[in-house]
Amino acid sequence: MKNTLQLPLLLAMCIAGPVFAQAPMAVKDGKMERPGCQAMKGMATKDCAEKTGAPDASQRPTITHSAVATVKEVDAAKGKVILAHEAIQSLNWPPMTMGFTVIDKTLFGKLVVGKQVHVDIKKEGAEYVVIGVR
Repeated sequence: MKNTLQLPLLLAMCIAGPVFAQAPMAVKDGKMERPGCQAMKGMATKDCAEKTGAPDASQRPTITHSAVATVKEVDAAKGKVILAHEAIQSLNWPPMTMGFTVIDKTLFGKLVVGKQVHVDIKKEGAEYVVIGVR
């Protein structure tokens, strides 16, 4: 009887163990760290990035996308522009009209309603922003 209970328990531990196991936490220089991060494959968290050399979001290269667009509306005070852009193949986007944030206020001199422009955009946080106009 003893052996019949041990086998299911052993199987449960083998299956559930890796799912629930985590590397122990440690405090170093006032920050929580996982000393065993390098052993956690596929877990490129910010805590582990320093130890594994995996880039966090701030270290990843910026990807810039270009499009031809017609300026529909400009609100320089709010830092916004509405563009009717052609398809952006690098993003797999069809032609559409959408709003963008313009971080560099000097670009508003080139964003004139009705004018066709070439814009460069990049993802910043959860949105795409205009970073260049020609």
